[in-house]
Amino acid sequence: MDILQWLDYLHEVVENAAEIPITGKIVLNKKDMLELIKKILHELPDELKRSKWIISERDRIIGEAKKFSEETMKEVKLKLEKEIDEHDLVIEAQNKAKSIIENAQGEAKAIRSGANDYVKDVLKSLVEDMENNRNMFIENLEKINTKNVSDVSAIYTDISERVKIDLEKIK
Repeated sequence: MDILQWLDYLHEVVENAAEIPITGKIVLNKKDMLELIKKILHELPDELKRSKWIISERDRIIGEAKKFSEETMKEVKLKLEKEIDEHDLVIEAQNKAKSIIENAQGEAKAIRSGANDYVKDVLKSLVEDMENNRNMFIENLEKINTKNVSDVSAIYTDISERVKIDLEKIK
């Protein structure tokens, strides 16, 4: 089950719990509740692991781009050294080397940019999912608390009315 299903189950358990008369309180099995909370907490690290994986993938892609850039630079240097030996082609070799370096740097920049955009999108989606989950959890808790406050208020009003009636009988 995912975290939302566990939270729905928690809500159902609280809604269906045995109620203590007059107090508006409910009876829950401590062991079952702790186990349920443990399962919810267990689901959270999966979301965190996924974000760590995304960051490591971004780092890996950037590392590959760097390596590609360095290898390209080495290849360019070797080509330049060969062409320097050939006097007539020196100027052409320099121009070609610049072009290769610019292309390699452009490709590396594009790869880094793409990786960063991908990571940003995934992290943004992850943050939205986590905020939605948090908001749903808070809404569910607020609903539960509102119902409990309403029940307690009704009980106290009922008791107060009974006491007033009893007071009138005493007079």
